[in-house]
Order: sequence, then C-alpha cells, then structure tokens
Amino acid sequence: MKQKVTEIVMTITKLEKTPAEQEILPIDSFASVAIIVKLEDDFSIMFEDKDLVLDNFLSIGSIVNMVAAKKSLVS
Repeated sequence: MKQKVTEIVMTITKLEKTPAEQEILPIDSFASVAIIVKLEDDFSIMFEDKDLVLDNFLSIGSIVNMVAAKKSLVS
C-alpha cells in the first residue's frame, strides 16, 4: 500500500525524489483533490468530509494511515 500511495503522490505532484515517510509533502489544493480522487479509485474507498483535513495529507505516512483506516472499514 505504501508503494502505491507513494507512486500516486509522486506522479501527481511531479516530485523527482521519493519523500521520506514522515517528510512534509509540497501539496497544494489542486494536487490534494487529484490525490483524493486517485486514492478513492485505486483503493475502492470513499473519503468523508471529516477526512479532508491537512493533517491527513502532510506526509506519505499520514496518507497511508488514512487509506489503511478506510480500507479496514470497507473490508
């Protein structure tokens, strides 16, 4: 899951080097929307308004944790 999330973030943000798991990501509002849509499609999950807070998108680690939590609710 971490690898797929990293690939999605790197593709959308056009990062040249893989960020560390807890490194703060340079994500603007347009990129965050694109990441959310891609995560929902690729992982068959749905985010709620309460999930769409900055803390959930600060790093690869925080995104992975959020996706994992959503996946556990779906399973």
